[in-house]
Amino acid sequence: MSARAKANGDACRVNLIGALVRSVSLMFLLVAASSACSQTGIDDLSTDTILTPGADFGAGHGSLSIDYSHPFFHGDYVGPAAKDSGQVSFQTVDLEAAYFVADRWELRLGLPFSRAKYSGNFAHPQLPCPPNCAPVFVDNGDYHSSWVDWDAGVSYHAVVGDNYYVTPSADLYVPSNNYQYYGSAVVGQRLTKFGTGVLVQHQLDFSDLYFAGHFQYVFMPKTLGINADYYDFGFDFGYFINPQVGIRAVSDVKIGYGHTDNQINASCCSGPLWALHDKFRMQDHANIGGAIDYTFNDSYLLSATLTRSIWGLGNAVLVYDIDLKLTRSF
Repeated sequence: MSARAKANGDACRVNLIGALVRSVSLMFLLVAASSACSQTGIDDLSTDTILTPGADFGAGHGSLSIDYSHPFFHGDYVGPAAKDSGQVSFQTVDLEAAYFVADRWELRLGLPFSRAKYSGNFAHPQLPCPPNCAPVFVDNGDYHSSWVDWDAGVSYHAVVGDNYYVTPSADLYVPSNNYQYYGSAVVGQRLTKFGTGVLVQHQLDFSDLYFAGHFQYVFMPKTLGINADYYDFGFDFGYFINPQVGIRAVSDVKIGYGHTDNQINASCCSGPLWALHDKFRMQDHANIGGAIDYTFNDSYLLSATLTRSIWGLGNAVLVYDIDLKLTRSF
């Protein structure tokens, strides 16, 4: 290993450790704030949350879930090819488990398996280009599959004031294997990331209306010294048709740093900036959609969600994302 490569590796480790320290610190600040205002008593531990019927905050309880999603992207918002850059279709199954190791304290673990296919005239070329400018293997028009990133997290559940459910959390995302990260049909960035955030839920008094808001800041390791951290946030506004069925309007917004498509394509198609660009590509977007939730057997929740993109910068255009999730609480 060269001295430069070792120095870059050491710097990356320092950045990751620093991000982890900031994430954990913010997590405990959120916990302290929610604990100071939370109600007390056993009722807090046995009350269903708005979005997770059958949930129990007490030690020994938890949930298992399986989530299937099918996003389809067509073209890019900006860049030389823009809407003609091609299509990418994903199919992902995410297995998730959660368990309360103590009252209010929940540990979570998830692992998605994803397959993706690219079609179009702007597949990523093999490197170096020239002379090896044929499409990379992952962009050959076939589906390619891989396990993606482990998601290990910890959450603290509190009830604040007049039934505001406040859940600060911290998550560590770790690549499960050395999957391909260069290409249009790749399943991930193959980076270790840290996220700190909070979920707030509240049902309006004397009403079947409710809202839920989520926020997360994700610390990314710098690649070639480029900061690609991002914010992810959104709101759900829902209505309970009856005790078993609810509908929601959903939104998800991602705002971050990184290089735009125009900056990246200026280096096409050689050199480290091009070879690693998917690790720091800016992917700002705003998605909106609708969902329906159905609760049965007091412990099962089935959710169906359909979303699409309405805005973006340096990102592929999400035409639609169909998501089905089944959760069993115990």
